[in-house]
Amino acid sequence: MRKLALAGCISLAVVVAGCGESDPRSPGTLRASTRPAPVRPAKAPTRVRPVAAGSTVGLPRVTSTGARITALWQAPLTNAVVTGNLVVGLARGRPAVLEAISELTGRQRWTASLPAEEPYVAGLFAAGGVVVLEVGRALDDPAGSLVVTRYVVFDARSGRQLWSAQAPGGVTSLVAGKPVTYAAGLVVTGDSSGDLTARDAHTGALAWQSARPRSCPQSSEPEFSYSEGLAGSGRLLVVSYQCESKGQEEVLVERLAPLSGAPLWRWRAPLADLSVVG
Repeated sequence: MRKLALAGCISLAVVVAGCGESDPRSPGTLRASTRPAPVRPAKAPTRVRPVAAGSTVGLPRVTSTGARITALWQAPLTNAVVTGNLVVGLARGRPAVLEAISELTGRQRWTASLPAEEPYVAGLFAAGGVVVLEVGRALDDPAGSLVVTRYVVFDARSGRQLWSAQAPGGVTSLVAGKPVTYAAGLVVTGDSSGDLTARDAHTGALAWQSARPRSCPQSSEPEFSYSEGLAGSGRLLVVSYQCESKGQEEVLVERLAPLSGAPLWRWRAPLADLSVVG
């Protein structure tokens, strides 16, 4: 079981410019809901801290000439990702608050609150003009573990909720931070059994579902039961699995057709910490 820090733990996002320059520029049960989430209008930033022009704020020397990179602004966000010209991350609050700010100025563009019944965020992913949150609730255990119960998808430009869908397996899955990627206009997710689900990124309509290959049995060890990785880019979609057969462990890698989920090719290799990363 993976351990996840609660979304309320705030880290510091720092946007920098090199050498002082900045760039101007289970099937049948999964249903997506387009019920809008409460979205607060953008307001003047109160937490972004501008940095004096030319300040290096203690940043390391990273260029070949020995010059220091220069910070443009700072803001306390966690799980921050970049999409288009925005930095999107989690701001302080319970339930968690999703916030988007300009990557160049640090000005807030929009904020959105998450449902009170699913106040924790296990993962945040952005691509193709959408922001995908894996939300859930805390388990009543000393480790403070989380369970992913739902995917909530927002429009990256406006912060408007586009759709939400129950995570495969629902609250029976004790593994948080499920694999998710984007390819050919689809959000593709995996569950703890190794099955995949693809949905239209902007409507949530189910495109296809794919079962774990029968030639790749799961490990009997609980810590290895959740073993697939996903990576996508453009029309490229690749998945990897950890397999166990007759006491031997190996990795199965498949390239899938993103619009159908059909395998295009596959290869196997001995398990040596090899997996797909995106």
